[in-house]
Amino acid sequence: MENEGSRTGTPFHGKWSTDITCKTLVLLIQDPDTDKAAAAMDFNVGSLSDPEDIPGTAHAVEHFCFMGTKKRYSEYLANPNSSSVGVVAVKIPLHGALDGFAQFFVQPLFLADTLDRELGAMDSEYKQTRQSDSWRLEQVARSTSSGKHPYHKFAASSYQCLSEEPASRGVDIRKRFMGFYEAHYSANRMRLSPGELESWVQELFADVPNKNLPRPRRGDDDDYFPAFDEPQLATQVFVKPVMDHRLLNIDFAYPGEEHLLASQPSRCLSHLIGHEGPGSLLVYLKAMGLAEWLWAEASARCVRGMRQYREVLVIPFQYIAMLKDELNPQPPAWISDEMRPHAEPLFAARVPAQPNSLIRKFDPENILSGLSYLRPDNFRFFEKWHDTDYKMEKIPQDFMQQLWAATGADPKNRPEELRSPSVNEFLPQRLHPTRHPTLIRHDDNVRVWWKKDDQFWVPKANIRLLLRSPVASLTPLNAVMTRLYVELVLDSLRKYAYNAEIAGLRYSLSESVRGLNLEFNGFSDKDVLRGLRHLDVKQDQLEVAKERVRKASANFDFRDPHRQINIFSRMLISDRSWAPFQKLGELAGVTVEDMHLYVPHLLRQMHVELLVHGNLDKEEALQMADLVKSTKLSQQFPESQWQPRRAIALPSGSHYLYERVLWNLPDNVNNCLEYILSIGSSSSPSERAKLLPFGQIAKEPCFDALRTKEQLGYIVDSDVGFYTTVGTWPILVQSERGRKYLKERCDAFLVKLGEDLRKMTDGTFEEHKVGLINQRLEKLNNLEQETERETFDFEQAQHDVETLQVLSKNDMPKFFDQYIHPSSATRAKLSMHLIAQTTKSCSKAAASVKVEEDGAGAAAAAVINGHHDNMGSSALSSSTKNPAPVVVQDVSTWKAALPLSTAPNPVKGLGQFAVPNLLGTAGTA
Repeated sequence: MENEGSRTGTPFHGKWSTDITCKTLVLLIQDPDTDKAAAAMDFNVGSLSDPEDIPGTAHAVEHFCFMGTKKRYSEYLANPNSSSVGVVAVKIPLHGALDGFAQFFVQPLFLADTLDRELGAMDSEYKQTRQSDSWRLEQVARSTSSGKHPYHKFAASSYQCLSEEPASRGVDIRKRFMGFYEAHYSANRMRLSPGELESWVQELFADVPNKNLPRPRRGDDDDYFPAFDEPQLATQVFVKPVMDHRLLNIDFAYPGEEHLLASQPSRCLSHLIGHEGPGSLLVYLKAMGLAEWLWAEASARCVRGMRQYREVLVIPFQYIAMLKDELNPQPPAWISDEMRPHAEPLFAARVPAQPNSLIRKFDPENILSGLSYLRPDNFRFFEKWHDTDYKMEKIPQDFMQQLWAATGADPKNRPEELRSPSVNEFLPQRLHPTRHPTLIRHDDNVRVWWKKDDQFWVPKANIRLLLRSPVASLTPLNAVMTRLYVELVLDSLRKYAYNAEIAGLRYSLSESVRGLNLEFNGFSDKDVLRGLRHLDVKQDQLEVAKERVRKASANFDFRDPHRQINIFSRMLISDRSWAPFQKLGELAGVTVEDMHLYVPHLLRQMHVELLVHGNLDKEEALQMADLVKSTKLSQQFPESQWQPRRAIALPSGSHYLYERVLWNLPDNVNNCLEYILSIGSSSSPSERAKLLPFGQIAKEPCFDALRTKEQLGYIVDSDVGFYTTVGTWPILVQSERGRKYLKERCDAFLVKLGEDLRKMTDGTFEEHKVGLINQRLEKLNNLEQETERETFDFEQAQHDVETLQVLSKNDMPKFFDQYIHPSSATRAKLSMHLIAQTTKSCSKAAASVKVEEDGAGAAAAAVINGHHDNMGSSALSSSTKNPAPVVVQDVSTWKAALPLSTAPNPVKGLGQFAVPNLLGTAGTA
């Protein structure tokens, strides 16, 4: 069978083809404009197919398929030009990638000696979700669904359910995994989407066994027992969250819509119910002080607490009843029309869009049918695996009667403020881009950077504004009041911004150390800046904003440790950065009077930096700059008064340590270490040219050594970073192991890495160089990527390529010995430790390594040698020669005693980018 498909006006070409050899359905896509190739496989099997007695089996089999095959695909992916999701065709062709990819499904080994180690990694993955409210709520929903439907199964994989419990019953877990593979992995169930030639697929995937398995049953099959039946419906579930928030989920049992992909009636209903414009459910709930926001899936965040959940729940049913009245007997076609016009131009203009955003058909019958499922006897609102405290019970009869009354036909029972959405005025009409040359303008009050889209030719524009203010983050109190201003402005815009979002417009407003950041992404013929003209701060609005900011700051402490540690790193390294706990202490005292005084002070002196990129002509760009200037500026903020961004410059040979106990995560078992090395200046071409390839060379070995082989934890990462002009290379590890042991293993890894670097062949180093050069020259995918990479050094990528091309392997050992090696006398290091409250227990895999947490020494390296040949014995002995770190007790005092880095400066004077006759005064910085 074949089915041709294309995108209008583009060379994109797709074809479905059935590989006759093994009955695999293949989607082949040709795109001559792309510089990458990729492949993805769907076996139509997942956690819903897990056996009842061993939850997590599908996840485990997926892991083991990728852990080893007879053709050793991991060696291919270790090449710097390839990855598990894509290949840059430099020296390694796609054919090699597809060959190895096919082996996952032809000859997976299910190696016994990697079994326990990989189960330990999966257990670490599971444990990091235990403090996530979204995971916990999802599992409560599963646990309280019908046991006759596969949705009730455990969605994650723990060591307990995959090893300990099966072992206690005498189950050979490896044989069970292999049996699951045999029962579910078959060529006739495979759906492959490769980006290359059909003949390769026929050649390489022919050996995948075809067992002629029947199509797996799905949860929406007609003969399947429903996931939510009478015992689970008309129920109320109360869940205790980890974080400080109140959430009300309204879940309706609703039929599947795979056969209605063209019309997607449920998306139309979500659009109507989740609308945020005047008369909407959200606007009414906010006006009543009952909610802060609303999801399209009909989930509301309560403000006044769960004691008023009944009052909140009645209102959606009143709104649904109003929709039923207004949509009968025939829903208007504009409902469907508004869901598709912005997606279809994007599709035609080749802007990447999710397939499910492309509504192609109006289906009024199924829209009305979908509404019939939104009734009081067909919903519920809100465990063993995540230890979540919850209570499930039937909704009281008196409240059910109240809900049925809300669904009645009498409009008198509904708030008159509720009304259905009106036609969206933001939908774009001008969809044909015009072509003009790039323009740059600079005068005393505003910089306007204008770049016409000369690469993608799509009817979109990305607009970015930096509103510089000298007071926005001067103190923690100023930072808090700036954040409150942002929250209040966003609230004032929300009434009409929803229609803009439906039309493809996106905007964001945020605070930063330099002032305010405002971004717009979308079609070019609507001006959403009008909502920023005036702000009237009222007491009730301020209290809601303060509560939102308070929760965000307080809930920071409930994040996973690895999601907290980068904030503390920024607090320490940046010259002006305040941690959430510093700002939280100032929040409670902010009054309406304070905001009335502060907002004019914030806006009185501002400089505007504006980037306009895309389908806007010169006049439109300048008009936007004038509008921003007229609404936000009343006094110049001259460049001579700007305070540049700078970072702490760690002295050569220094080692500082910052530790913080995770007091608000009593059940968390994970410590977190960020091991940060300060490496020269990003403005030095030679140092930058060595740091970039070192980061690439080290990334995969770091993950392989510390996560895969040593099983320190699920979260292991390393990458090159820059704080203003300071280059850094950090290692991040989240683990149950003690922080001193983690530090020693990082040192051991670095010593081994240095040895490997010296042994690396010239050919291997050149492959890394070529891979990095290709990354720097990689073709952009869309307008957003081009906007994102614009800095004042417009030629940075090309400069990197030029310095990389002359770099040799012989340049790297000296760089490594100076900045990286644990025994280096010139290395500058900052260690960040977030410490778990709980006993420093070890994961099952790590527990087999018999070491003392506080005295590992060379003995630890000897034990780990079974996994990692000779790694670490020299490291542990040499690292002990370094002096003890200086502990950071008071952050402000510590920062005040250290020098600052140089400030970022333009590589070229900005006057060189100016177009004659459009400038006021050309600047240089």
